[in-house]
Amino acid sequence: MGKVIEEAGDFLINTGNFIYGFQLKIIGQIFGKEPPRPGRPELKDRTTTIVASEAPHVYVYGRARVGSRVIAVLTSGSKDEYKHIVCEHAAHECDAIEEVYINGKALGTLDANGDVTAGDFFKQTTAESSETFTGTGFTLAHTPTAGSVRLLYATTDSEGVPYWAEELDYTLTGATISGAPIRTYTVNYSYTISQSFVRVKKHLGAVSDTADAATIAEVPAKWTLNHKLTGHTYTIVRLDLNFRDFQNGLPDIEVLMRGKKLHDVRDGSYPNDTPLWSQNPALILADYLISEVCDVPWTDLPLADFITAANVCDESTAYGALYEANGTVAADENQRQVLEKIAQSMAGTIEPNTWGITAGKYIAPVMALTQADIVGGLSYTAGTPESELFNGVKGQYISAANDYVSTDFAPYQNASYVTADGAELWTDIDFPFTSEKQRVHNLARIFTEDQRNGFALKADFSYKCWALKVGQRVTFTSAFMGQSGKVYRVLGKSYAVDAAVSLTLKEDAATIWDLADAVTADSTPNTDLPSPLYVPPPGNVLVAEALYETTNSSGVKVKATVTWDAPADVNVLDYTIEYKRYEDAYFLAALYSSNTQIEIFDITAGRYDFRVNARNRLNIRSDWSTLKTVTIYGLTALPGDVTGFTVKPFNGSALCQWDRTIDLDVKIGGDVEIRFCALTVGATWEQSVILPDGKHNGDAINAAVSLASGTYYAKFIDSTGNYSSIPASFVVTEALLTGWSTIATSTQHPDFTGVKTNVAASGGILKLDSVTLLDSMSALMDTWGYMDSIGGLQPLGTYEFNAVVDLTTAASRRFHAHIASLGYNAADLIDDRMDLMDSWGDFDGGVINDVSATVFASVSADNITYSSWVPFMVADFNCRYAKFKVELTSGNATHNIQLSELSVAIKIPA
Repeated sequence: MGKVIEEAGDFLINTGNFIYGFQLKIIGQIFGKEPPRPGRPELKDRTTTIVASEAPHVYVYGRARVGSRVIAVLTSGSKDEYKHIVCEHAAHECDAIEEVYINGKALGTLDANGDVTAGDFFKQTTAESSETFTGTGFTLAHTPTAGSVRLLYATTDSEGVPYWAEELDYTLTGATISGAPIRTYTVNYSYTISQSFVRVKKHLGAVSDTADAATIAEVPAKWTLNHKLTGHTYTIVRLDLNFRDFQNGLPDIEVLMRGKKLHDVRDGSYPNDTPLWSQNPALILADYLISEVCDVPWTDLPLADFITAANVCDESTAYGALYEANGTVAADENQRQVLEKIAQSMAGTIEPNTWGITAGKYIAPVMALTQADIVGGLSYTAGTPESELFNGVKGQYISAANDYVSTDFAPYQNASYVTADGAELWTDIDFPFTSEKQRVHNLARIFTEDQRNGFALKADFSYKCWALKVGQRVTFTSAFMGQSGKVYRVLGKSYAVDAAVSLTLKEDAATIWDLADAVTADSTPNTDLPSPLYVPPPGNVLVAEALYETTNSSGVKVKATVTWDAPADVNVLDYTIEYKRYEDAYFLAALYSSNTQIEIFDITAGRYDFRVNARNRLNIRSDWSTLKTVTIYGLTALPGDVTGFTVKPFNGSALCQWDRTIDLDVKIGGDVEIRFCALTVGATWEQSVILPDGKHNGDAINAAVSLASGTYYAKFIDSTGNYSSIPASFVVTEALLTGWSTIATSTQHPDFTGVKTNVAASGGILKLDSVTLLDSMSALMDTWGYMDSIGGLQPLGTYEFNAVVDLTTAASRRFHAHIASLGYNAADLIDDRMDLMDSWGDFDGGVINDVSATVFASVSADNITYSSWVPFMVADFNCRYAKFKVELTSGNATHNIQLSELSVAIKIPA
């Protein structure tokens, strides 16, 4: 396996993990030791300038601002006014040097020669020059300042007086004058003298890099072609000691650099792939392990682990890659702590013997363990000790936004945890390899949430667990511990030839590894066992009403059955049930039950509130359940509709059959009402009338009524007079009625000229009349109400046919009454409807159940003595003379019935 950072014991192999923060403390609590935590010095040491030939080598990963190891100081110049400082920054090839700092000041852009071009170490002055040339063009010794050139020549005026004239007809390009007339010129101009006090020569450590030519030229006795520093990243900084700040010893020299180029474990040719610069923590870990510092053979790395972790680190987020690492490592640093720091930057783990790693991401459990898998001892910690609990993190990081200077990050705190703890509990964590505040925030959040879920156990498991790795997740089920499928993360593993597999497990949850703050104080409860000191309230309270028959001849009454769900896993002794009317302030006397339901008898109709609580054997009560508000309809509820309704001819009658009602208040004290309408198409309940033999006991399932062509209807009526909602119907056609011939007909519509009592005829309509006549109304018309029902409608009206029917001989004949009717509410006017039309239940108004019309017959053999009036729809009579009438009835002062057709047909067998 190569070099091992920390040696294992002689017989026992331990595999643990390096991960920052409380997890190490958990391991320490279980194993009796606490691994060290990285301190703060490395946040500052990386930028130090060291003058020492034997200083440890430095490795730079990602992007970092680093100091210098000065390995040579040379001088040049006639007065030794130049100092050449050879600064090593990394003991390997790097990708780029992006910036150079002297005494903390950035040099900025360098020219092609490496000289500064602006800033504190750059000086510019203005000088004047005068040059003479003859011809049309000339190149000046210096580039003139814009607008400063004057091209002069000697000449005389018209009187021969000499003077200097200025030539304006020429072209100036850079320092070259061209296009002027041929003559002798004097050029006066100003120019800028630039002086750089610093020159930097950068060398990135490539194998092909040569010794610095400028330094060889300037210090040939001290720096030769053999001074290549191959494989090291270095700069040679030349200082001009005429700059006063450089006269007091060596300045601090730092560089911002893109560090070591890394081989990618995901490349199929690894480790022979072309290395590229990367900030991926998994790739950095791989490079550090196989470097000369750790000297682990690359063949010992579990590449699958490194590939998975590298992919996790590269996952995209709103702030870029999920995890990045940027920092430096000194060759003499504690290797365990280095691995710990790099793993911290990806919230990850690393095993010190197998070198398996994980990055901070929730991956589903790979194995299900139960208590039966434990073959030895078991110990556990109930969570993070209260003295070490924290709900907020403070610390420092290397801030990219602050020019890579060690900076306090904005403290992270979880508000839900603060509320649960009742105080602010802070801990200090530094992030030496994380340079962006968003990633620092996420790491602080992960560590805060992870330590809140601190339940851990250590047990000896069977060889089933042989293949488990540190960092993987398992589920654990134990009835003894009250845990079912609880998710754990493997923190440690040890095994021996003659012993079981010892695992250290810590509870885990997917929410720890997301990007959102936890909102509960403990997202992974230690056990599913209930607390005897807390009883959850019952849930899912339901109330169902039903009718029941009393045993004391009180008829049908209503009961409410209240049910609820028992609190989960609580040994409940009994329940208290309270209820009240919705509008009342106080609940009625409490009821008690030892199971999850209770019946409340003889409850009246209305709206009620119900609630339930539970009590356990320690006499601890739960809170009340959520209030359940229901309406008890009781005997006011409509009965169910008639089903299975059929009609067929039987011995000259219509045999009606239907399914027995299931409503107790129909069976006891209720009725079945059968109606008839002469229409076979387009008939409605409101157009039908009650058959003379149409009322039957509510518990009946059949009845014989008059047989005629038309539509038969049936509804249930309960003991309080409520009708079922939708009528059952059956159409009987002429095809079912054969063998009869009509010999006479008495037709009363449309004029209705017969004798009227409490009825009125108008416009071909016969209907119930008002109780009060218009002539007798003494109040103002505005107070009359509805004209069609002034003073209320007559409850009963009679119309006698206008003539006696003489059949010439006495014989048996069949009388068949025909009525076309419509029941309606005289008070339901469209003008009075205030709601939207879409909300109207029926355009024609509500269902009318309490109006009807019944035809009666009275017969005689001699036209002197008549029988009593007999109601009929279809019936056989033996007579010569017959007279008829119809009775209109209403059960409501505004409900009316109108007849548009009224006749009786007399038939004999064909």
